[in-house]
This record gives sequence, structure tokens and C-alpha cells, in this order.
Amino acid sequence: MVEALQRWRSPVVFDDGVLFDFEGLPFRVVFDDEDPRFFCLVVTVVWVIESAEEMLKVLEAANFANSKVKVAKVYAVEDDVFGAIEMFLQQH
Repeated sequence: MVEALQRWRSPVVFDDGVLFDFEGLPFRVVFDDEDPRFFCLVVTVVWVIESAEEMLKVLEAANFANSKVKVAKVYAVEDDVFGAIEMFLQQH
């Protein structure tokens, strides 16, 4: 149990979400006040793009992945690669 807890860093709460680390990766849960059913979990900076050639490979791979998977998405933002799960939760 202690090992599992050590993999978590205390969360930081923002107006639009929560930022936390898990097993060395930074995650962010994003909320939308205008659409309370929308949920987005982002793993930030999973890869740093080091060249224009690498950027082309990342964009090609992200385009392929995004076309095959409904909920998970891959984004290239500047020189970084992000992954996200975006969905709408059922209203109760």
C-alpha cells in the first residue's frame, strides 16, 4: 500500500481541473463549467519532439491513432506530445 501511495504526488486544484502525477507522469483532469457532462483526462508531455523529421512521424502516428480510437486522442503541441481521453459522462 505504501508503494502505491508513493507513486502519487499530491494533486493541485485549478479552476478548470486537477493536476497530479502518477508513476512519474503528469496528468490533468479538465472540467468544463458550461458542459458538466464533459470529462477529459490528459497525460501531458509523453514525448518531446526533437526535430522536424520527428514531428512528421508524430503527426502521422497521431493521425492514425486518432482515426482508429474513439475516446483516446494524441496531440502534438509545439514540441511536445500529449495523450487524452475525452468523453461525455451519462447524466444521472
